[in-house]
Amino acid sequence: MLLAPWLRGNEATSVRDLIDKTRITGASLYNAFGDERTLFAKSLDRYVENSVADRIRRCRALPPREAIEAFFSDVLKRSLEDPERKECMLVNTASSIYWARA
Repeated sequence: MLLAPWLRGNEATSVRDLIDKTRITGASLYNAFGDERTLFAKSLDRYVENSVADRIRRCRALPPREAIEAFFSDVLKRSLEDPERKECMLVNTASSIYWARA
């Protein structure tokens, strides 16, 4: 369910895109999440918890310089191994918000 907003940004992702990707009805989508913004917020929270928070936990045990190197090495490794080249959802979200307001 994350993929459409992740790749295209929340503003560029329509309810129709989400319905097509999830194969659930619009009513089910709204019943489960309330609205698009809530769905996106929950998706972003899940991404942070599953990707970023785990990475930070692993780095906390390291000295600062090694932690920074390990953090970005992991980001790069995951990006290069991802066949869909989704990049970082946080960076994509920040970029989308910036350009929407520019």
